[in-house]
Amino acid sequence: MADSVSVIIPAYNCASSIIVAVRSVLSQSKKNWELIIVDDHSTDKTWEVISELAKLDGRIKIIKTKMGKGASAARNTGIKLASFEYIFFLDSDDKIHRDCLMLLSNALVEHQADIAVSNQVHIKKAVRKDVVFFLENTLLDKRQIDEYIQYYSYAPYSRYMFVHCWGRIYLKSIIEKAGIEFNHELSQFEDVNFNLQYLSTISKCVVVKEKLYEYVVGDNQNSMSFKTGSCGNIVNALWLAFKPLDSFFGVGLSGDAVRKVKVNAIGGMLMVIILRLCRNFMHTFEFKNIKIILDISSSTVFLDFVNQRKPLKGESKILYWSSRSKIPACVVIAGMIRVLYLKIRHGY
Repeated sequence: MADSVSVIIPAYNCASSIIVAVRSVLSQSKKNWELIIVDDHSTDKTWEVISELAKLDGRIKIIKTKMGKGASAARNTGIKLASFEYIFFLDSDDKIHRDCLMLLSNALVEHQADIAVSNQVHIKKAVRKDVVFFLENTLLDKRQIDEYIQYYSYAPYSRYMFVHCWGRIYLKSIIEKAGIEFNHELSQFEDVNFNLQYLSTISKCVVVKEKLYEYVVGDNQNSMSFKTGSCGNIVNALWLAFKPLDSFFGVGLSGDAVRKVKVNAIGGMLMVIILRLCRNFMHTFEFKNIKIILDISSSTVFLDFVNQRKPLKGESKILYWSSRSKIPACVVIAGMIRVLYLKIRHGY
């Protein structure tokens, strides 16, 4: 069927959480779907769990990779195995509303769009936070998509509808025709890179007002240091992740102008990473997080970022101005203060 959906779950050592994710697919009001679970060579009982789950429904397909290659490779494998035109990514510790696939696929058909996104709920330690991109069902044309990406590149922490790949429907025909795939070199920001590639080729995006995806924020996802290893790795990964911005802003702009756009995007993400590393340090007291913050705050791209513009509404002014001081220790202190403020005010 033309509007059938291939749901793809990359799975790694998630024996205790994936059952909830799979059950949320099994309970969908839309019935024409398949579920592809790619076990990325788990070392726990994930394979045994999903083998039992596959017995519950013939629409569940499971595959185990020969060696762990990461979520990017697992998702690429899922895309290649997908039987249907509509592609939906679901993480193994999340779940979807029972009408998720129906509402997103209906919106795609109704508006002849190339991607369908919904509002979300983020959960961290039992604290629920509604993430609303648009209050009403909204159709974005090519110009509006480009404008959204332009805003995102300037303030990626506030316009983050396209940061993640999960919770939306893509078209397999567009992915294959444009040769789009998740970059295996990226262990972070691979979603951003994939979305920027995809968005540069399409003309319509529909946003559904209902909150259809429930994202569980884990502590390990705040620990950039464990996944990237060093400031150099983080900055290099961000340059690679944001390379598709050339497709949005390269035409008619000088090399310096394009670089300025990328510096804004990368610098904004580095601000977020500094706060995540501060938060992680306050949980674990591992000093390698502090070292990475010190390195980031003295890196050329970050200093270019804080020197070329003023803080926007919602940004941490104390973190911004401490960064302009060019004293890395001040950035660490400011980051800790900001994290404490957010925790006290929002509990999140």
